[in-house]
Amino acid sequence: MILETHNGKGVLYLNRNDVIYALYHIYDSKIDGMIIRETKRIGFYATRKECEEKIIKFHKYIGFRDYPISCFKILEYRVGEVYWKKEFICEKETEQ
Repeated sequence: MILETHNGKGVLYLNRNDVIYALYHIYDSKIDGMIIRETKRIGFYATRKECEEKIIKFHKYIGFRDYPISCFKILEYRVGEVYWKKEFICEKETEQ
């Protein structure tokens, strides 16, 4: 993983097997008697610590502060991995 500055902005170059972290805010709400899972992707970060810092910041904002801090979820992804394997596979692909 390489971090550089380009045109005044941070640019992160990733290599296969590098890890990135996705920060989400996930909670259930009830609408017309149905439970709906609400998911907001806040962003992708190079470290878990960056995610934790964003949680502290975002938990103060209207909307986010109305829910427990446990609604923030940090998911770890390895660059180059496939995370969606079973759904939306073409029948021709399954025959091979």
